[in-house]
Amino acid sequence: SAYSRAYVEKAYVAYYGRPADPGGLNYWAARMDAEGQSLDAIIGAFGNSAEFNGRYGGLTHLQLVTKVYQQALGRAPDPAGLDYYVGELQAGRRTLQSITLDVLNGATTPPDSTVVANRLEVAAYATGQVASGCPYGTESDGVNTLASVTAVPDTVSASRLSIDSRCGLAAVFTPKGAARLLQQATWGATLGEIARVAGIGAEAWLTEQLA
Repeated sequence: SAYSRAYVEKAYVAYYGRPADPGGLNYWAARMDAEGQSLDAIIGAFGNSAEFNGRYGGLTHLQLVTKVYQQALGRAPDPAGLDYYVGELQAGRRTLQSITLDVLNGATTPPDSTVVANRLEVAAYATGQVASGCPYGTESDGVNTLASVTAVPDTVSASRLSIDSRCGLAAVFTPKGAARLLQQATWGATLGEIARVAGIGAEAWLTEQLA
């Protein structure tokens, strides 16, 4: 459902600091729907994944909370928030998983709410582009894309342009994209040539032609 997909995208931003990949988004949204649209159904899996542990493993409580704020809001924690969440972790009353989502959901006033809204917008755009055939890139690419998004509207435009750029000539083409390229750049193409160009991509084909 649209509800579950939106919350799964938010979970990816909160826990991993990157846009969701379409396969993961569809899988976890289906899990949420099957569990009555409860986010509790997936929080444990997100918070205990290798990616999550790789990002937060080995840090002190103070470092953990600081990193959560940087990843979710792009800023250092305020002293009151830092003291509260560090105390909750030390006392064992809260898990890092619940705090991570708490920080994101607690951003209800500008500029924090604007940062979150902008990052979710870019994340959803990136996921949609990948679902349409654009290569995802690496997890670090996704993290860097969202890390550059702030409350400033221009950062949203710049991030969308960088995603579009990655979806350009260097992208692995679908057969439809390869057929369009060959229709524009040659006198015509066979199905075999379309399949070949779909496999090697536009950039490699253009290099062949220029050579």
